[in-house]
Amino acid sequence: MAAVPRWLAFEHKGFCEEHFMLEKGNYPPWDAWSNSHHSDSLLSLRPLHMDGPDHRLHLFESPAFRGRKMEIVDDDVPSLWAHGFQERVASVRAINGT
Repeated sequence: MAAVPRWLAFEHKGFCEEHFMLEKGNYPPWDAWSNSHHSDSLLSLRPLHMDGPDHRLHLFESPAFRGRKMEIVDDDVPSLWAHGFQERVASVRAINGT
């Protein structure tokens, strides 16, 4: 049985505050999958290395997978600014990873 890819996404930089488990799939509008009442964006991400080495995540600056896209591969992302991306992610596509 193949393992399900997972990522942890956090409301604040440095892996702080409320976090969300992202599995392979699309996450278009924030309020459709988040139960957060404190924030409307994600500011740091971390792959969960539980089932293999292949991790890939696509971040989009606009809802519905539009706007500038950034790909994260096997990296912790304590700050999106440090990776050259703006501070907000409006939609996410988890390709692989745990």
